[in-house]
Amino acid sequence: ERITDAFIALDNNWNYTYLNKMAAIMHNRSEGELEGKNIWTEYPELVGGEFHHYLYLAKETQQPQRVQLYYDKDGKWYEDLIYPTRDGISVYYHDITERREAEIALEKMHERLQYHINNTPMAFIEMDSNPRVIQGNENVEKIFGWTEDELLNNPQSFWELIYKDDISIVQDSITQLVSNSSSKNIFTARSITRQGKIIYCEWYNSVLKDKAGKLIGIMSLVLDITERKKSLEQLELSEKALQISNERFMLVARATNDAVWDWDFSTGTIWGNDSYCEIFDLKDTNEYSFEKFMEHLHPLDREPMINNFRNTLKKRNSLITEEYRLQTAKGNWLTFYNRAYILYNSEGKGYRMLGAMQDITELRKSAKQLTFEKELSDSIINSLPGIFYLMDKKGKIFRWNNNLIKVTGYSYDEIKSMNAVDFFIDKEMAIEKINAVFLIGENSQEAQLVLKNGQWVPYYFTGIAIMYEGEECLMGVGIDISERVKSQKELKKSEENFRMLIEQASDGIFICDRYLQYLDVNTSATVLTGYSKEELLQMNMFDQVITVDPESSDALLMDDLFNGSVVIRERQMRCKDGKIIDVEISAKLLPDGRFQGIVRDITARKAAAEALRLSENKYRLLFTQNPMPMWMLSLTDNSLADVNPAALTFYGYSKDEFLQMKENDLVKSSINLLQVKQPGKDEAGIWEHSKKDGTNVKVNIIAHDIIYEDKPCKLVLANDVTDKIEAEKNLLKSHEELRQLAIHLENIRESERTHMAREIHDELGQQLTGLKMDISWLNKKIKSEDEEINQKIKDTISLIDRTVVTVRRIATQLRPSILDDLGLIAAMEWQSEDFEKRSEIPTYFSANVLTLLVKPEIATVVFRVFQECLTNVLRHAAANLVEANLMVDENRLELTIKDNGKGFNPSEIESKKTLGLLGMKERVLLIGGTYQITSEPGKGTLVRIIVPLGVQQQVIAS
Repeated sequence: ERITDAFIALDNNWNYTYLNKMAAIMHNRSEGELEGKNIWTEYPELVGGEFHHYLYLAKETQQPQRVQLYYDKDGKWYEDLIYPTRDGISVYYHDITERREAEIALEKMHERLQYHINNTPMAFIEMDSNPRVIQGNENVEKIFGWTEDELLNNPQSFWELIYKDDISIVQDSITQLVSNSSSKNIFTARSITRQGKIIYCEWYNSVLKDKAGKLIGIMSLVLDITERKKSLEQLELSEKALQISNERFMLVARATNDAVWDWDFSTGTIWGNDSYCEIFDLKDTNEYSFEKFMEHLHPLDREPMINNFRNTLKKRNSLITEEYRLQTAKGNWLTFYNRAYILYNSEGKGYRMLGAMQDITELRKSAKQLTFEKELSDSIINSLPGIFYLMDKKGKIFRWNNNLIKVTGYSYDEIKSMNAVDFFIDKEMAIEKINAVFLIGENSQEAQLVLKNGQWVPYYFTGIAIMYEGEECLMGVGIDISERVKSQKELKKSEENFRMLIEQASDGIFICDRYLQYLDVNTSATVLTGYSKEELLQMNMFDQVITVDPESSDALLMDDLFNGSVVIRERQMRCKDGKIIDVEISAKLLPDGRFQGIVRDITARKAAAEALRLSENKYRLLFTQNPMPMWMLSLTDNSLADVNPAALTFYGYSKDEFLQMKENDLVKSSINLLQVKQPGKDEAGIWEHSKKDGTNVKVNIIAHDIIYEDKPCKLVLANDVTDKIEAEKNLLKSHEELRQLAIHLENIRESERTHMAREIHDELGQQLTGLKMDISWLNKKIKSEDEEINQKIKDTISLIDRTVVTVRRIATQLRPSILDDLGLIAAMEWQSEDFEKRSEIPTYFSANVLTLLVKPEIATVVFRVFQECLTNVLRHAAANLVEANLMVDENRLELTIKDNGKGFNPSEIESKKTLGLLGMKERVLLIGGTYQITSEPGKGTLVRIIVPLGVQQQVIAS
C-alpha cells in the first residue's frame, strides 16, 4: 500500500490474488470485486495484445519485463514493470500518457529539424552559450575538414575554426548575442580549415532560449564565400587595370612630343593632338584636310609618299612607315618619321588611318642622337603590343591586325573562315562574354588564347559595342599577359618563401630603410618587443635600441654596412612594457638597398653569466658551511673532486679517504646515478649508503650539473631520511587499521538499523494492527448513545492509523525493506518517487539494467549515498530538478546525481570538513570505490561515484 504505482498480483492461473487501491481506481473496480477472478475473463480485449504477450514472456523466461504500452480503450500510455515469481506474476504500472505524448511530439519535431539541418546546402553548427559545439551537419566537415565527433570532443573547437586575426570580430558578434542585445546577427570572417587553408565564411546566427527566455545556445548557418570573394577581388583588379590602361593612353597622347593624328577617309578631315596643331599653327583641326597637308609636304617627298600609301592600301597592310619633310607655319623645314596604322572595313577598304609623326630633324644632325632617337622610336613602336579584332554578334570576325596572325599562327584566310569562340578553350564563357558586351555595352575578361599549334597563352581581352556599317559589332583588343601571370606566380612564390623563412626564424628579424625606419618585421620580433607588427612599422630603430657613444670602439659605423660587411653588436633594447633587455644585433645591407637586422635576446645568457660569477664567489661559503653532507662528483672519471665537513662527519671518513673513493663505494644497493640520469638536470632519489663503521643509512640524494674548477661535475647533496621512512611505514599501517575498524563499525550500524527496522515493522506494527482491530470490535459491540464516547473511539482509531504510518516511515528510513526484497534498482526508483512526492522537486532516475544483484555492502553504500545526496538537495540546493543515472557493466558500477540548484565552491566546503560529504566519501572508499563532487556557484552540483564490481554480478539489461 505504500507504493504510489498501481500494483496487481496474479497466480499461475492468471487469477487476481491482490490489487492495491491505486490499481482498483485505474480499473474502476473495487479491491474485493476482482480478487480470485481471471484477468483474461474480466478483460478479454487484452488477449492477443502486447500486455498479454509480455505477461507470458515474463512467465516463460522468468525474467522481469519493463514496457511502455498504449491502451486503446482509455487512450492512455502506461509503463508496466512485470516481475515473475514462483507463485505467479506481479505487475507495477502507472500512467505516463502526458510524458509519452510529449516525447512523441519532441521526436517528430526533432526529426523535422534534423531533416532541414541535413538537407541545407550550408554548414549547420549548434553551440551552447560558452560557446562550445554540441551539434553539426555533414557540411561542417566539407567546409572545415573537421568531423562532428572531433568538434564535439574539443571544448575550444569553435575558436579553432576562426582565423586568429578575425577572432575579435567573432567575439564581438557572440557577445552581442549572449548579452541579449540581439536575437540574431550576421558576420563575415576568415576561417581556417583542418588542412590549414584560410577561407572566407558568412555566419548567420540565431540564439536559442528556454521557456524562461534564458539563452541556452546559438545556432549558426555557415556559407563558404571564398570563391565569390576571389571573383569580386579579381573583377576589381581587372576594372582598375582597364582604367589605368585608358588613362595611360590619354596621358601618352597629351604628354608625348610626337604629333599624333587621325585621318578619316570618308570626311577627308584630319584630327591631331597639341603637337600636331603646333606644327601647322592650327587652333582647330576639324577643317584641316589631306590636301592642305600635301601643300606642306616637300615636293620631292609627295610622289613617294602617295605611291607608298597606294601600295599599302593595295596590299591591305595595316602598318605604314615613312620619312618625309614638312614645312611648318613658320616656314621651317622639319624631317618627320611617320608611323601609321590603317583600319579596313569588312570589304577590305581603308576607312581610317591613325599615325604618329616624330620630329627627327635634330637626329639627322647628329648620328649619335639619331641612333638614340631611332632606338626610342623602335621602342615606342614595339611597345604597342596586342591584337585587334572586330566581330558581329555571331562571332564572325570582320577585321583583325597582323599581331593576331603572328601570335596565333593562323593565316589570313584561316582567320577569315573562323569564329571568335574558336580561339578559346571555354567556348561557353566566350559566348557569354560576347553577349554581355552587346547587352551592357562593354566588358573584359582574362582567358587563355588557343594558338594553331595547340598551345595556350594568357591574354587580357576587352570589348566595346559599336555601330559598324549599320550593324552592331564588337571591337576590342587583346593584351598578352603571360609575363604578368608568370611574374605574379614567381612573386607570390618568392614572397611565400621569404615570409616562411623569416616567420620560422626564432630570432627577431627587422627590415628597414637607409634611415632605419622599419619596413617589415617577423612574428618573433613582435614577441621580442611586445609591440604588434602595425605598431613596429610606425617606429624607427632608435625608438627601441639604446645607442652608445659614437666615439666608442663598439659604435656601429654605417660605412661598414655599405661596404657589404656583416656587423654584429651587443645593445640594450627597450620593450613596449618599458623593460630593458640585452640583445645581439647582426646587421647587413640587402641587394635592394634595405637593411636587415637579426636580433637575438641574450638577457638570459648575460644574466646566467653574471649569476655564475656571483655563484662562484658564494660557493665556498655555502659548500663548506652547509650542515648537510655535500660533495663534488667528477663526470669525467666518476671520482670525488671535493667534500664538505658535514659529509665527513656523517660518513666517518677523513677528507683524504673520501677523495680517494669512487661514488659507488658509498652505495650499498642502488643503480649508479651516472648510468640512468641525464646531465644538466635536477635529480632526486633515495639510496642506501654505508658509513665507514658499516652502518647502513637511507639518504635522499639531490644532484645537479655544475662547472667546478673548469671541469664538469655534479653537486650532490645527501639528506638522512632513515627515521622518516620508518615513521611513514608505521603511519600507513595505522591508517589501514583505522580503515578496517571503520568498515566493521559501518557493517554493525547497518545490521542494527536493519534489525530495528524489522522489529519496529513486525512487532510494533502487528501490535498496532491488533489494537486497531480490538478497538474496532469494541466499537461494534458497544451500542452507546453517548456521542462523546463514539467520537473518542473514532479519534483513537485515527490515531492508531497515523501511528502505523509513522512506524512504517521510521522503519523505512532505518532500512527500506524494498532494498532487501526487490534489490538496488527498485529501491532507488522508490526512493526517487518518494523524494519527489515529499519535496515536490521533479526527480528522474534511470538505469541501463532492470535488476542488479550485488553484494549487500555495495548495495547499502550506493543506496545510502543516493539518500544523502537527495537530502542535501532538499536542504541546501534550492533546485527544481534532479537527475540520477546508474550505469553498470561487467567491471564497475557508476552512479551520477545532478541538480540545477545554486551550487557552491567545493574548495570552501572541503575546508569546512562537512560531515555529510565526508561520510559519503568514506562510505565509497570503504568498498574500494571513488567519489567525486563537481559544483560551481549558480550552475548546480554533480556527484559521481564509481564502484568496482570485481566478480561479475548478475545483471539483467534493459
